[in-house]
Amino acid sequence: MLLLFMALGIYFIATETKTDAQKVELPAKTIIMTLGYGFVTLLLIFPTLKLSKYASKISQMSESGSFADLAAALAEQRRFWRFCGILTIIHVTLTLLLLIGSLFVKRIS
Repeated sequence: MLLLFMALGIYFIATETKTDAQKVELPAKTIIMTLGYGFVTLLLIFPTLKLSKYASKISQMSESGSFADLAAALAEQRRFWRFCGILTIIHVTLTLLLLIGSLFVKRIS
């Protein structure tokens, strides 16, 4: 879905660029947006894979009833939440840095 919305956004920005000659910076913004969405898509693949591993371990545990399978499933879940925590810390840090940085940038009008 994210890639579909990215493609639609690029299409609409490209059509807007053709009609408005004053917006020369739009192609650069399009490239930056494409790279940003691609990066976010890659970031979303990792938690999906971790949850997939967790689901397969849970299904193994439900068939075998083994404590070792339960421990393996919980280990996969812990890895998922650790990854989500790291991403949250990075996101909050970058947001704060952008907020602080925006206080020092003067808007040119």
